[in-house]
Amino acid sequence: MILTVFDISVLISKWVIYLSVAAVIGGTLMQYLIKGQPNLGISVTKYTGLGAVLGLIAVSINYFAQIGGFC
Repeated sequence: MILTVFDISVLISKWVIYLSVAAVIGGTLMQYLIKGQPNLGISVTKYTGLGAVLGLIAVSINYFAQIGGFC
């Protein structure tokens, strides 16, 4: 079985989706654990937001790569 560009991009985007889900879940958990430290809260909020944006981009790339793989 030969992997095409679409197959490789699907694999990489799914890996990024899994990482971003872990970042969002972990960041949300950390928000509850560090309520008394506002400086860390800002950093964790940025980390969680970056994970969410990265996940949205990876989902859109995954979608288009799967559509391209059907042709």
